[in-house]
Amino acid sequence: MRRMRVWFDVVRQRWRGFFLLRLALSMAALHIVVLGVTLVDVGRRGAAARAELERQAALQKARQLATAVRHGVLTRDLALLAEQVDAMRSAGKLRYAMVLDVHGRVLAHTAPVFVGQFVVDPFSQAQLSRHDVLQPVVAQNTTQLLDVWAPVWHGAGLAGWVRVGLDPAYHTLDLWSEWQQGWWYGLLMVGAGLVLATGVARSLGRDVARLQDVMRRVRQGDLDVRIEVTRSDELGELMDGVNRTLQRLAHDEAALRHTSASLALERGRLAAVLASMRQGVLVLDEGGRVQLCNVALCRLLGLRGAPQTWQGRTLTEMLRHSVLPPDAWRDGVTGPKATSTPTSRLADGSEAAEVELPVPLPDGRLLARDRVALQDDAGQPNGTLWLVRDVTDELLAQERLRWQAMHDPLTQLPNRLLLSDRLKHALARARRTQQLLAVCMLDLDDFKRVNDVLGHEAGDVLLQRVAERLRSCVRADDTVARLGGDEFVLLLSELGAPEEVQVALQRVCEVVARPVALPQGEALVHASIGVTLFPINDNDADTLLRHADQALYQAKQQGGNRYVMFDVEFSQRVQLQQRLRERLRIALEADELVLHYQPRVRLRDGRVVGAEALVRWPQGDGGMWYPDRFIPLIEQDALIDALGEWAVRTALRQLRVWAQQGCAVPVAINIAARHFLQPDFVERMQALLASCPDVPATWLEIELVESAALDNLEQAAATIERLRGLGVAVAIDDFGMGYASLGYLRRLPVDKVKIDRSFVMRMLDDRDDGQVVQAIIGLAHTFGRDVVAEGVEHDALAQALQRMGCDEGQGYGFARPMPASDWPAWWSGWSEAHPGAAEDALPKAAV
Repeated sequence: MRRMRVWFDVVRQRWRGFFLLRLALSMAALHIVVLGVTLVDVGRRGAAARAELERQAALQKARQLATAVRHGVLTRDLALLAEQVDAMRSAGKLRYAMVLDVHGRVLAHTAPVFVGQFVVDPFSQAQLSRHDVLQPVVAQNTTQLLDVWAPVWHGAGLAGWVRVGLDPAYHTLDLWSEWQQGWWYGLLMVGAGLVLATGVARSLGRDVARLQDVMRRVRQGDLDVRIEVTRSDELGELMDGVNRTLQRLAHDEAALRHTSASLALERGRLAAVLASMRQGVLVLDEGGRVQLCNVALCRLLGLRGAPQTWQGRTLTEMLRHSVLPPDAWRDGVTGPKATSTPTSRLADGSEAAEVELPVPLPDGRLLARDRVALQDDAGQPNGTLWLVRDVTDELLAQERLRWQAMHDPLTQLPNRLLLSDRLKHALARARRTQQLLAVCMLDLDDFKRVNDVLGHEAGDVLLQRVAERLRSCVRADDTVARLGGDEFVLLLSELGAPEEVQVALQRVCEVVARPVALPQGEALVHASIGVTLFPINDNDADTLLRHADQALYQAKQQGGNRYVMFDVEFSQRVQLQQRLRERLRIALEADELVLHYQPRVRLRDGRVVGAEALVRWPQGDGGMWYPDRFIPLIEQDALIDALGEWAVRTALRQLRVWAQQGCAVPVAINIAARHFLQPDFVERMQALLASCPDVPATWLEIELVESAALDNLEQAAATIERLRGLGVAVAIDDFGMGYASLGYLRRLPVDKVKIDRSFVMRMLDDRDDGQVVQAIIGLAHTFGRDVVAEGVEHDALAQALQRMGCDEGQGYGFARPMPASDWPAWWSGWSEAHPGAAEDALPKAAV
């Protein structure tokens, strides 16, 4: 059996090698099969054609018989009908012929015995019921009977039926007969097929042999071989395809060699990167076995041996030999589940990676692990990547940054952020224990002077010393925080009574007030403290700080170096002032304020030489607010700058109107100290003058309060010089009320000095006031300054001032402040009462 199988395999292999013979025999067999199928089909078609001819002949016989018996049916001539039917007996293969009336009674039949009988079978009855048949029809066509029915029509009416039955011929396909008739054709087809197959096989054989040779050389590794394409048919396309495939293979082989070299290079680089990384890298497969690790991982985990020694070993074994605690990172040793990064569910339903806590080691280090699930190209998990790092320094740095974010870098005290957190906790504890919590806002008095005199470095050292003193004054559970600048906050908790707060704050004031020795010199500062108590003042944290700040403001107003408890009445007053300040801002933006003008008269001849613009605030009830009611609220606010510029702008526009009416005089505007000492004050005044180019700068005068000049003498002197360079005159208002001296007056290049009304109004009754007025006039004239006396209420004062040498006067004795619309009428009346007084009223530069 085995020998037969071997023999069969050899024959099969040799048969496969005879390509040309197999091709020729295959084509011959194909021709034989095609020939056989063709003969069968031809015979089948012939039998079908003969059957159709027989059926048509039967229909024709029935049609002829129906025509022949029509007259006999109509006349019921049975002899004629019998004669016609008998004539059908000579028809070949006739089984029966009959004539029926419309009711199925046999009128004539080839078998006379059936004449007069009725056909009653269902099939015949069904045929008799059809009245739509116009031509003979085949009622049955089987292998035993060909039954044909033909209607006998008379006009439009059916007179009867003719029925003819024939024995059909048995038409079958005789393959042997067909083969005997077409054997010569078959032999001719087989011979032609063999000849054609042999020719085609020889033609193909040469090219196939060439292809075999090329494939053999390709198998030997020669990808540069090519086959010459000599055909343009399908085989030629195959050869060309083989050439293109070989060319592509050669290109791919070169690319593969290059890729292999690149992979080797990248593999070397990866090994170098892993070896140089300070971060540990561990790759696990789905079963928890080590696929890759680096030197840093072995160093961090305290593993002995090179990284290659751990490849293929289980994670359990690796962790057992590491310095990690026994229960650390054992979640990655159970197989596929370890490849998933632990997740938690967020509020919106999404998953987020959990943050793992670092693992402490016995030597004090902290190790952190990041896990990343690895996936193959199909998206299926196939392992886990661990990144292990030493986060000891990182956590220390984060803690240091967190501390810096919560503390003031200069004093090391808690800042505003940490104070807010501690205040919330202190409020919760005080509410729970029902003990007092003191929220204290502390500010240093005269700290600006220390910075100006000793420098900012000395100021920083002073703040550090004060912070140390404040920490020494409070308990460990209390809080000392710095908000910025020289502002501090004290939180004194667990107090039994308000008297304890007073004792603690008195101690704080005494400690802060001690002299501080600095490298630049000795400094002495005091503390002003505003205090509010919780839950006596039951409010939130922000409100308590605001109330403490309001109490601090009150302490500052009382002279400083003291502590003041928060007063509800004072808070309400501050809130009222804030609302009033907001109302004033809105009124200023809406241009609801007005200027009233009070004339300034030269005493020796009564001439009007100027006017002072005084701001007024009309109220909705018809009343009028004077400056002393609202100016103090905004003296230290940016709103005072806007008010000053509005006054200058309004006065310049009014001067333009008065110039057209012929009653213009220089107008003086009061400017606050804060506004005057702004670095860009002169530029702003220059812009306002440029907006009214037809109003000369000499028509504008600036009145500066004495204290404003004394706050910064050098800057004030420089600003005055620049204003005078523009043509704007400058006067010191309320002279004598501050700390002016001969040196100050000499250094300030003002044009005029205005004596405060408090001295002028009492000078006739108070000898000291009279001497002060006389001294100011003499001092001003010594330096070439004009003198204006305010508060001249009657003629006696005007005459006394004239005798003292005063240049100008201003007061109710001449006129009250009046609206701009009343000025032309007053000007005319004054000019009529004092002939020549209005002449030369404007400065010569303005005429």
